[in-house]
Amino acid sequence: MRVALSAAFLTSFFCVAPILQSCSEGPEPFSDFTLHPDVPLEKYAAGRLGIVQPTFARSYLVVAYRYFSGVPLTKDEQFGAQAVWTERIGDNNVTDASANPDREKNPYTEKHILNGPEIWLGARKQITPEPAPNVESTKDGPNYTNYINCSDDAMENAARTLAARVKSFGKDSVGVKEWLRAQDTAFINCSGKEKPAIPEPAPASLPATLQFDREYQIAAARMYTDQFDAAEKAFEKIATEQESPWHEIASYLVARNLVRRATLDIPGAPANQYGPQQFNNDLLARAESKIQGFLGDPHQKSMKQPLAALLDRLEFHLHPESQTSALSQRLRAPTPDGRFYYWLSDYTRLLDSRADANHSDFYSPGKTEPQSYVTATPERQKDDLTDWILTFQADDDSATQHALQVWRAHTNSVPWLLLVLAKTNSAAPYSAEVLAAADNIPRNSPAYFTVFYHRMRLRNAARQFTEVRAFIDSLLKSAVEIPRVSKEELLDLRLDAAADLDDALHFAMSSGCPPEQGDDSGCGLQTLSPHGAAMMNSLPLDEIVRAFHTSTLPENAKTQIGRNIWMRAVLLNRHDVAQSLDSQIPSWGATPQGIKPEYIADLLKQYETAATTEEKQFAAVFLLQHQYAFGYEMGMPEPWCASLSGPWHDETAYNTAKPFVRAAPAFLTPEQIKQAGAERATLDTTDSQANYYVKVVFEFAQKHPDDPRVPEALSRAVKNTDRNCNNSRTSALSKKAFVLLHNNYPNTSWAKNTEYWY
Repeated sequence: MRVALSAAFLTSFFCVAPILQSCSEGPEPFSDFTLHPDVPLEKYAAGRLGIVQPTFARSYLVVAYRYFSGVPLTKDEQFGAQAVWTERIGDNNVTDASANPDREKNPYTEKHILNGPEIWLGARKQITPEPAPNVESTKDGPNYTNYINCSDDAMENAARTLAARVKSFGKDSVGVKEWLRAQDTAFINCSGKEKPAIPEPAPASLPATLQFDREYQIAAARMYTDQFDAAEKAFEKIATEQESPWHEIASYLVARNLVRRATLDIPGAPANQYGPQQFNNDLLARAESKIQGFLGDPHQKSMKQPLAALLDRLEFHLHPESQTSALSQRLRAPTPDGRFYYWLSDYTRLLDSRADANHSDFYSPGKTEPQSYVTATPERQKDDLTDWILTFQADDDSATQHALQVWRAHTNSVPWLLLVLAKTNSAAPYSAEVLAAADNIPRNSPAYFTVFYHRMRLRNAARQFTEVRAFIDSLLKSAVEIPRVSKEELLDLRLDAAADLDDALHFAMSSGCPPEQGDDSGCGLQTLSPHGAAMMNSLPLDEIVRAFHTSTLPENAKTQIGRNIWMRAVLLNRHDVAQSLDSQIPSWGATPQGIKPEYIADLLKQYETAATTEEKQFAAVFLLQHQYAFGYEMGMPEPWCASLSGPWHDETAYNTAKPFVRAAPAFLTPEQIKQAGAERATLDTTDSQANYYVKVVFEFAQKHPDDPRVPEALSRAVKNTDRNCNNSRTSALSKKAFVLLHNNYPNTSWAKNTEYWY
């Protein structure tokens, strides 16, 4: 029963998993495209990279480096990369089978899933009607863990061996019956729930093949029952028997037996301890020595690959630094079929453990730690892939200078050109040099979109807007396919370069499709993009209103921002603007259940007929108290908090992972910029929504105590402080309104149903 050497045991060695958490668990699938590329990820694996960001998880950067270096992934490597991503973020983000039913199936994730016990019992049933002992694959380990004791492959191969012995000796032969009895005995140990049982030695009358089989069955049973010393001696003996069909695999199992023992036999390990996987390093070192000896044995040729794979597992734990370097070298060139998945998975996990690749949160991308980065640079330079990834993800000046130094020493290196380009700002003395090199990257290069993005970013920063408009418009009109999220990032840059407001509005929208869908097909109306909203928020109010009334802005976008404009106008005491949008209020869909439309219409009429600014402000707040809270930032459905917002950032605060954003759109006049700044100052100094409502209502109530709306307005103001964005001032304001309500209007229903302040 030759045992196939799949990942099953390697996984059980690498992670003896606690019952409450599998070692393959990772973050929930996400739709944050600063962390990973456009979906479906199978296109990224095939070289459709889009705009590669330094915040991508490191497994994506390995793939990008290969393509940037002119070494595309083989089909097997593409499947291996997708399998790593499937394991870490879930299948939905990797590929959509329903969208492309004719695609090639990934052998790593879509092969037939073995069910070892089912396979074995089915094969056994074909030979004998006798009831079979219960068979399970997993066994309880220490510290509330379990592990695969008898792999599915072992049971599948037992079934295959049984069929071969039946063919040779007949199913009714004494030898086959003896073989089956011994195999039942071996497998009864798999779960560890039964009393340990070892097959009896084979009768001398059995044929030699069955004698050798029995030796193997006994050795396997000893390993299944944790009799590791006895199992090691038994496998070593089998390995010396050249006539045995098991002599080659026995050498491998000598090492595998040691590795399993190293995961379970840990001197001094405290009981019931959760935490990082522990190993017996002395036993791992013995296994390492054994494997190295076997790999040098010419008689072990057929076992070379599984032995090497097991050695990789050992080196991962015993020598992480040297293994990181070794895997890096392997991953830079095409790998043997079946290995890329394991090497990519191991390499990126090893990167995460480096001091110069610190990241504090498993759910966040890697981020280098500045001093550790500098200290490790001389050693890291010996490993180009590791150096490139960690330098790409570092955001301090030393990383920028190092990147520039490496690129100047290797000016033909596309990966390092891209890296320097991503770290360059328009004021850098070398920016022209880098841009000139970047302009030569051809459109058919996998690096093209990333390079193009940074070329446009730098030209925007240098205020070369005419060039940016021409370049991006030309690319958008071309037949070249641009990945969905990458296209939106380019549209953001095109928005930054807009010639005027009408031009900007053409690029301020995004698809209504969720980003994880991967394309824009089958979705509804467009909505204001986050960058489009930021642009709108930077405009003076009059320009926002002009944008609202233009035909360029889709109706659904107008619905999206109409109430935000109304709120902004009220806060700025621009009631002329607010009243021009009064007709939009019925379409807001923001009225709590139970408040009739005709009552809202009456409140709106009260606002329109109010004579003074003070009365207008109160009437507006009273109307807003009958709506679900919302904000004054375009597209913002939630209430605002004090000083939450701010102006657009200058390039000095620019993060290379995000589009360049200017202090104000270039098409604004100096007067408009000044007006926008003054309005922003007012908005930024306005207290939070709940506090603002209290202040307006309280001041009005003191001056107009007989207004019949005051008790209700005070009650609603107090209750609103329980819900919306409180700060250190909220409680005192809530109490003031509460006291005024109960002192001046104690017999009203509004006072009686307002029992607390907050």
